[in-house]
Amino acid sequence: MQITSYLSFGGNCEDAFTCYAELLGGKIEVMIMFDDMAAKMGASEEWRSKVMHAELVFGDQLVMGTDEPPARRKPPQGMWLTLCFTDLGEAQRIFDALAQDGNITMKLQKTFFRNIHFGQLTDRFGTPWMFRCEPEDG
Repeated sequence: MQITSYLSFGGNCEDAFTCYAELLGGKIEVMIMFDDMAAKMGASEEWRSKVMHAELVFGDQLVMGTDEPPARRKPPQGMWLTLCFTDLGEAQRIFDALAQDGNITMKLQKTFFRNIHFGQLTDRFGTPWMFRCEPEDG
């Protein structure tokens, strides 16, 4: 069994997935627009250029997403996508990139427990991220 996240966006799914693919080294495997399914989905004219379904692959991991019309979309609550690292420099680079135009809840910093660095942010697309880094060199 595998647990897969399905993210909803308010019209910027394509931009978010493109950013995540470039920043995290993933590959967009599927990007279906509402226009591709307009006759079957009843999408409004202004929503046809938005993403109906997308799949982003990182090795053997998958993240899926969609654009939801504003009347139906609710921001993510009670969940975080968590990135785990062993290289603190790489963790900080990605944290800083996702933090641009976003909101840092907790900067990436060493915690009081073990040798773990931890941080939280919500990126400019509205996705909440948690970072955990346990450097290999202690």
